Amino acid sequence: SVCKIRRDERPCTKPSRTASVSGMTALRPMPQQASQKCGNAMAYNALWTSDAQHDLDVAVSYLTEGVGMPTAASKLLNDIESQIDTPRTFPKAHERVRDGLLATRGYRKAMADPYLVLYLVDTEHSEVVITNIVHGSRGYAHLV
Repeated sequence: SVCKIRRDERPCTKPSRTASVSGMTALRPMPQQASQKCGNAMAYNALWTSDAQHDLDVAVSYLTEGVGMPTAASKLLNDIESQIDTPRTFPKAHERVRDGLLATRGYRKAMADPYLVLYLVDTEHSEVVITNIVHGSRGYAHLV
């Protein structure tokens, strides 16, 4: 299920702790993404910023209510979850974004066609911070 929040509201899950990456506050991991051991390596926690949660909520709402395609919304959620699983085990598996400034800040992108999942890797705390979910046809440099 999608955590429905507005930018001015508190998240529907209380953070067990917050992390700050490049000045952004990230929320605790979504329940299905708690840290776990993967083989010999410890999986990174996946943290969602409120912007990323909002982006996902908007995308799912558009697909289900705006164009009446709940199956596409379900597929998007599955694709995004799958794309987030990869950097949880291999945090630098996805390429850096092409925008030079964002690339130097460490932003990476995963494809959940037609959306991009933008994230940062915090190796010190073993966390992957999902910062934004954007449609691939939109520019994203101004969002972060």
